[in-house]
Amino acid sequence: MAAGAANGYANFEEHERHGRIYTGGKVAASHDGAIIVCMCGEELKMVDVVTGTVVGTVSSEGDEFTSFVMHPTKLELVSASRSRQIRHTSLALAPGKCEIVRTWKAHKMPIATMAYDASGQLLATGSSDQSVMVFNVEKGFCTHVFRGHEGVVHRVVFHPDPTRLQLFSSSQDNSIRVWDLRTKRCLARLGSHVGVPAALAFSPDGATLLSGGRDQLINIWRLDDYSCTGSMATPNPNPNPNPNPNPNPTPNPDPKPNSNPNPDPNPDANPSPHQVDGGARSGGGYPRAAARRRGAPQQEGRAAQRAAGGPNPNPSPSPSPNPNPNPNRRARSSSSPRASAGCSRAGTRTARAACAGSPGRRAAPAAPRAARAAARAGARAACLG
Repeated sequence: MAAGAANGYANFEEHERHGRIYTGGKVAASHDGAIIVCMCGEELKMVDVVTGTVVGTVSSEGDEFTSFVMHPTKLELVSASRSRQIRHTSLALAPGKCEIVRTWKAHKMPIATMAYDASGQLLATGSSDQSVMVFNVEKGFCTHVFRGHEGVVHRVVFHPDPTRLQLFSSSQDNSIRVWDLRTKRCLARLGSHVGVPAALAFSPDGATLLSGGRDQLINIWRLDDYSCTGSMATPNPNPNPNPNPNPNPTPNPDPKPNSNPNPDPNPDANPSPHQVDGGARSGGGYPRAAARRRGAPQQEGRAAQRAAGGPNPNPSPSPSPNPNPNPNRRARSSSSPRASAGCSRAGTRTARAACAGSPGRRAAPAAPRAARAAARAGARAACLG
């Protein structure tokens, strides 16, 4: 750090830069605990535990890693990629350098899990093709192939006692199988889980197996007879969520006033037409029928008044004439051809009505043509005038 010349600020120089070292996935430690290997994109980063710096990188060369495992006694690792290729890599070289010892292909689908035995001579792999394979890493050949699972193999682990030569595997069919490497057959099937057994661990004496599943249960197995001796539920990370995040809510200082401060104490005092007639569609008829029924007595009263010769008690107001409802439309003149034609048609209808209503029409069916022509001419003259 150097002091600024005149502004009083300090200038910093870059001493060391650290990039990202982990993007998700598996993390494993070396046999001595000095180096941690973790997945970072398409690479494996080797991080020094003391300094926190990256001391080496294993590249996938464009082929994404699916799993890897560290050697139990040497600074070596075995990795698997999407192309089903297995690589045996030595890390005990100069800092920042790695050497691929051997490569081979296995399984019919990508490898999901890998494990070394206690001696570091055998390597077990579990794949998406529902099979388990065992390899001799030093000599580079396959020694066992186990089939029987009905799903993706999620975990493989050797028994910690190398003299027993047993391999345990868990699969997506929620079962754990015990394989004997001597007889090359399945010794037992442990099936108490209702979820995928994603974790397998042994007690220090090797007499008990613990299996943790995605059903949030941990089962305890006695390996003498492969029986389940106990089960416990894993604690919920959020066992008691607060159902009421605000136990003491603040009262509303300004409650909303009632929009109707004086409600009608008798809401049915003035029932609507729908209520009088039983509703629009609830057995009481429709509103139009109800209106007709209510207006029938008034119509009868007006008819009786007209028959008696008296004035109409409830005269209906005559609508105001609107000679030109559309101001943009020119009023039709009486001298236009269309007006003349309309008047002639009106005169013809008037003449026909006059002839049909005259007493002579009934006496003499064939009226003189001249009389009809004269009637039409009179009606036309009255329309034009």
